[in-house]
Order: sequence, then C-alpha cells, then structure tokens
Amino acid sequence: MRDGADWVLRGSAAGLTTTGATSFSAQDVGLTHPDAEFGSVLGG
Repeated sequence: MRDGADWVLRGSAAGLTTTGATSFSAQDVGLTHPDAEFGSVLGG
C-alpha cells in the first residue's frame, strides 16, 4: 500500500525541530484513492 502522508516540521535559526510537528494523510483531507502516493510531490 502506498497511500502516503506529509509531515510539517517547524524551523528556527538553529534548524528543524520536531516540536509542534504535525502530519496528515490523504484520508485526513477527504481523499480515498488507494495507492495515490499522497505527498510524493511535496516530499520530492
């Protein structure tokens, strides 16, 4: 299964941090197509 997800990381002058990180998937935004590789364009 290749449904995918995206993570949002915060940054600061010191670099990335996982504090306050959030994630979302295709299902979270109402999409239901299987193997859609959600987030592959954003993730590169």
